[in-house]
Order: sequence, then C-alpha cells, then structure tokens
Amino acid sequence: MTLLTGIGGDAWVDAARAWSLASGVPVAAHRIGPGQDYADMFGDRAWVSGVSEDGALLAWPDGHVAWRSGDGMTGPDAPIAALETVLALPSDAGTRAVRTASKTHETEWT
Repeated sequence: MTLLTGIGGDAWVDAARAWSLASGVPVAAHRIGPGQDYADMFGDRAWVSGVSEDGALLAWPDGHVAWRSGDGMTGPDAPIAALETVLALPSDAGTRAVRTASKTHETEWT
C-alpha cells in the first residue's frame, strides 16, 4: 500500500508511517512536489490525481487507487480510518496499535 500526498500532506505521511510501524502492515508514504520526496515534473499532480496539496490517496501495489481524500484531513484519525477501511480491519485496530506504540516509545524515551 502506498500513500501519496502533496506538499501540504505532512500530517498524512506522519500518521501513515506511525500506523504502519505500529500495525506491521507495510505502507509507503510520500509527498510529491518541489523539494519533497518526489518532484511533480509537469505541475499537474493535483489535477491528474484529483487530490489537492493537502489531500491524499492510497494506492494498491498494482497502481490502482484504493481510496482518496481530495481536500485535507477531516480529523487526526483520518489516515488510520482510511487504512482500516481499505484493508477491512476492525475500526480501532490501527488506532490501538498507534496508541500502544506511542506509549511504548514514551516509556523508552523517558
């Protein structure tokens, strides 16, 4: 699974990477645009994908779009909810995994 977003999609990338780490489900997360993970050579990524600079899409390994949010996050758990929906996981599986991982890291870091 791959999450793609524009230059305003840091929250999507951070949340997807945290969920992937916590759940063990591989999700690559990348920003596209000037100075980001990938360049938008023709400046038409938003138009072609139907996703604004702060929106995101999830793509299957075969390149088909599994899910898309055209305009930004609707809440802090939006990436987690999207991943759980697309992967048909229980609605709180990723949230529990991220919270558990966060608590583990807090314990390790303090």
